[in-house]
Amino acid sequence: MASDTNLRHRMRRLAQWIFKLVYRMLPADVCTRLACGRIGRTLGPWLAPVPHEALYQCDFGIKLRLTREDAVVGGFAYMGQSNPFETRLVNKFLNPGDTLVQIGAYKDGWLALVGARAVGSEGTVVCFEPIPDYAESFRQNVALNDFRNIAVEQVAVSDVPGRARLSLAGTNSSLVLAGKSASVDVNAVTLDEYVASRGLSKIDLLIVDVEGAEPLVLRGAQRTLETSVSLLLMEVIDEFLRQAGSSALELIRYAMALGFHPYVITRRGLRAWKPGCASETLNMFFSKRDLMADDLRW
Repeated sequence: MASDTNLRHRMRRLAQWIFKLVYRMLPADVCTRLACGRIGRTLGPWLAPVPHEALYQCDFGIKLRLTREDAVVGGFAYMGQSNPFETRLVNKFLNPGDTLVQIGAYKDGWLALVGARAVGSEGTVVCFEPIPDYAESFRQNVALNDFRNIAVEQVAVSDVPGRARLSLAGTNSSLVLAGKSASVDVNAVTLDEYVASRGLSKIDLLIVDVEGAEPLVLRGAQRTLETSVSLLLMEVIDEFLRQAGSSALELIRYAMALGFHPYVITRRGLRAWKPGCASETLNMFFSKRDLMADDLRW
């Protein structure tokens, strides 16, 4: 029995290695469609055999308690991690003692957990997740990994403080997109307000993943972005932004007006953004410092 279990484990690790290779060869959106389509429905039960919540051993020694659906859709069942290119960026640019702030953590908060490992015990990680069930799941995953440098804030981040209505749609839950099912009223803060109240003097990396509400976050963080943020990793989905009355181009230019240099994320590394140039993932990377003199390849 033990030998069978070990064999299945080795086979799954081999499959994850193959899937990582495929992810580097195919566009990220194609990989996502495959994972969520017939191939995913076929391979998912083998890669994630427990249909309900189970423990997943992920890359970098990180453990996550997830449902099969979250493990498959998030990529953990396939690759042992989520967002491989963004994961590389977090590991590349964060150093011991740094401060990471992530807005929109969902249940796994993968990049925050990777970042907590990178900044170490002297560093600080602050994560915002306003949906109570998701925030509690994330707290449990933080405790599971014994990370003591992560603060979980159960509030939304927007352009004005107060109460806000948030649609519930899994990883697509949003302050600005119409939900297909339920919604929940949550407390909201601005990042400027939060930073001032906590006395955060610097944010080495800010991650924003809020499904079309990115302009709201940036408007409520203008002072912080101008004076305290060095690097910004942000979801930029034109479809979502247009539903919210903005656009990808408008969001990028707003970040540029705050002093950031924009870069698209490709399977080979970062590349300077120019109009008409899009990332191969759903995110873009921004830096106060011009990175073109650096080696931006993976």
